[in-house]
Amino acid sequence: MALPGGQLVEDGIADLAAGLRTVPALVVAVAAARLRRLGVSVTGTVADAELALYRELASQQPADAHARYNALLRMVASFAAALEREQGQQLRAARPGIVRVHHVQITVPPGAENEARRFYCSVLGLREVPKPELLAARGGLWLEQEGFQVHIGVEDGVDRRATKAHVAYEVNDLTAWRAHLEALGLTITEGIQAPGLPRFEVRDPFGNRIEFVQPDRVAGK
Repeated sequence: MALPGGQLVEDGIADLAAGLRTVPALVVAVAAARLRRLGVSVTGTVADAELALYRELASQQPADAHARYNALLRMVASFAAALEREQGQQLRAARPGIVRVHHVQITVPPGAENEARRFYCSVLGLREVPKPELLAARGGLWLEQEGFQVHIGVEDGVDRRATKAHVAYEVNDLTAWRAHLEALGLTITEGIQAPGLPRFEVRDPFGNRIEFVQPDRVAGK
């Protein structure tokens, strides 16, 4: 094994499998659970492996037992950490990439498409785009803003006010949007203010939670 501490681990695995209680075998026994989680095949066990390791080191060099014990455990920990990093790099290299979020979906009650259209197109200013013919019969509508889509499906028997799920819209003038929505009679809810991200929330006519945000970079701060 070419990783730091690899030779120690390799020797320990072989010795432990052979039933030997060498220092490398005892070190591997101490770290066996973590090594197995990383896919390392470790066969054999040692009861009270930590104590057995310390006693073995003390029998060899009593004065240095404590220092050697800590050094060996750091070595096997370094091996495990290096293996985790290597596996993570391999996973990232093999993983297909996500380009961007294409759309989110919310729902409204069946038959409420026109009311949803009035709110999302007239009040919020989103643009309706045609649904594919094969999906049109299922009801709902699709909206778009700057290449990002919001799909509105139909669903009955849902308490939309009972969920924290939401869509957040980034705006260029949070104060103007607050005034616009309050003038239409919508109730503004003050969300917990995150640093650098002023925001507030409303509910659409169906109970869906909507968040309006204006990052400080947009506000020119």
